[in-house]
Amino acid sequence: MKTMKERTRGEEAKFAHDEEQKFVRSAGIAKRLGLWAARQKGLADEAETAFATEVQSMAINKGQDAVVAFLVEDLSVSEKDVRDQLALLSA
Repeated sequence: MKTMKERTRGEEAKFAHDEEQKFVRSAGIAKRLGLWAARQKGLADEAETAFATEVQSMAINKGQDAVVAFLVEDLSVSEKDVRDQLALLSA
């Protein structure tokens, strides 16, 4: 039988792993959203990748709402358009 300490360590490790997976998933979604936005702007190649990386960094550091607000202003699209694309990428 596991001791309470071993059980707690196992639960903490699972929690850390789950949080890391959430982070990786949300960073990937942000990157794909950035690529979508870059294409909306007509960017290609290195500029497209750089813009997507900028969006991804913003999502990590400032959060999803900041990214949505930035893209609404930068792309001159509605918040609904950005959130719809985000939902599509999250599915």
